[in-house]
Amino acid sequence: MLQRYQWPDRDIEIGFVLKRSTWGAGYATEACARLVEFAFLESSMDTIHND
Repeated sequence: MLQRYQWPDRDIEIGFVLKRSTWGAGYATEACARLVEFAFLESSMDTIHND
């Protein structure tokens, strides 16, 4: 698990790949929701860019 003192002091980029058989099952939605929650509640990030 990443500890606070290990967080980078620059932008973080996250990506993922899902098997086609898992598409539509909500995995990406759940993963992204948790990442956004982490970004705002548990880290010092204050913006998220969707490029």
